[in-house]
Amino acid sequence: SNSMHRQVSVIAAAASIDVQAQIRDDFAQGEKLREKVESLGGFGAVASDPTKMTAAREFLKASDELLLSSVENVGDAVRAEAEKNRAAMEAMEQRASEQMDALRAQSEAQAKVLQDQVAQLTSMMAAVLGQRTGLAAETAGVTLDFGREDGGLGGVGPAAAAPPESESSPPEPEPESSAPEPHPETPDPAPSPRPRVATRDEADALADAVYSGANVRDIMSKMDLYEDEAERRRVVSDSALEYEEIGDLVDNDDLHLLTDACAKELGVTDSFIGIIDSKRQTYVSHSKFDVNTGEARAHGDGVYCANVGTVCKHVVKRGDAMQTNGPNHASLTGMPNFTDPEYEAIVNHADHAQGAILGDTFEQFAEYVDENSDKPDDARIETEYDRRGEAHPHGAEKVPTVGGMRSLADTFLGYDHIHYTGVPIKLQGQTVATFCAIDRERERHDVDVEKVKLYAARAQAMLEKRAAEKKLARLGVP
Repeated sequence: SNSMHRQVSVIAAAASIDVQAQIRDDFAQGEKLREKVESLGGFGAVASDPTKMTAAREFLKASDELLLSSVENVGDAVRAEAEKNRAAMEAMEQRASEQMDALRAQSEAQAKVLQDQVAQLTSMMAAVLGQRTGLAAETAGVTLDFGREDGGLGGVGPAAAAPPESESSPPEPEPESSAPEPHPETPDPAPSPRPRVATRDEADALADAVYSGANVRDIMSKMDLYEDEAERRRVVSDSALEYEEIGDLVDNDDLHLLTDACAKELGVTDSFIGIIDSKRQTYVSHSKFDVNTGEARAHGDGVYCANVGTVCKHVVKRGDAMQTNGPNHASLTGMPNFTDPEYEAIVNHADHAQGAILGDTFEQFAEYVDENSDKPDDARIETEYDRRGEAHPHGAEKVPTVGGMRSLADTFLGYDHIHYTGVPIKLQGQTVATFCAIDRERERHDVDVEKVKLYAARAQAMLEKRAAEKKLARLGVP
């Protein structure tokens, strides 16, 4: 027991000596560290200078070194996380900026399209309402002069008295002549009396009748005003389907195979694919079918018409297939179109690009479709590019021809009965073209729209593949 007590006392004394020695070492190490830190400029200078910190660390004991390394590791981790967060914030800000730029560009595009649609609406609306006002006045047997308060007779009242002859000496008699007297000329027929000028009340009544809500809605139903038109135009542009870019689709053999096959299978007189951009529909493949011989006839490709003048505008509006019959293209059931005098008013008075395109089509109909025209079918028609002295964007070999224009006129003009089936061709969910089957000789109720949809799907697949290739080419990808 005493021996064990002595051993414990020895161990306690040794431990006390070791602790005291360790305390002395720690104090000495601390003094050296303090002196070194003071020689380096103080704790602030050492903490802010990595070189001085390294010099001071030589006076740290191992435990302190380990603790400091741990602290530094934590600091490095905090700094790394802060840098990561900063980079993520910058990336987020960049994405937000890009999104804002995209939204701004989209908003500007939508505003531009809206302005174009408003300009088209007001210009064409004014032209057609003006034409209808004139027609209403003609039907009522009056002319309109909104500057007059009274009706007036407009030239149909009693003739004004002839002015009195001036008092002068009578003329001397002319010498007699042996020459035979000439036969008296037949007097010109008297001009027809002009219609009476309407009174102000009559003119106001006519204007109220024409400028009615029903008339305005009727005109709007016949225009090519599409929902989400800004997005549709974006897809047209993104898919390289603007008029200047579709030369490879005009007179395209693969598209001909589709329209030829459709016309033959369904037994219709015409089948065509029409690309629809912001202003016009271009018939890139138009097959005509002879029901007597069972063969497809010559194609009429590359001709176009303003969107407002087409039947297919209704398919774009609806975004789905449509079938109808009617006596002519202007009177198809459920697909109203303007009359020829109204189209002429749009051409002559509407200040819009479509009016100019429609005017070109009308002039070409008048010049080339007349049976007395001596222009051969393969003659090229004059285009807007010719008038500007520019090369045609589709190439000289694909300029629309007289035969193509005659083919288009033959499809839509001069028939008592017509059938129409139209199916939208969509890219990115937007209608950019139509696939149509037309019978211009009779009304039809047996045209299978599902078969036309199959042909449209094949055309859509071709346009999708082409759009992807065009995008890769723009990006420089071989």
